[in-house]
Amino acid sequence: MMSCNESGSALAAEIAAIPGVAARLIALHTADSTGHCAGCVWLDHPRLVYPCAIQQAATRALHTQATRLAGRVLPIRPDARS
Repeated sequence: MMSCNESGSALAAEIAAIPGVAARLIALHTADSTGHCAGCVWLDHPRLVYPCAIQQAATRALHTQATRLAGRVLPIRPDARS
């Protein structure tokens, strides 16, 4: 059985693999006025305290995407002209 950290990392990796999903999940899973996650709406379950596991995994995925992108982008030299 995976620990919460391992399962969160696995979820983050899956989210990071699909462009745009991390940002969309972060936009949906925000804190409401009571400190609960507005995106976690379950029919007969109390709302989860913010940040929920989905928001945390999406934030981790967004960081992963940014790190990958930073590794691919070549730095611009001030003396380089096209």
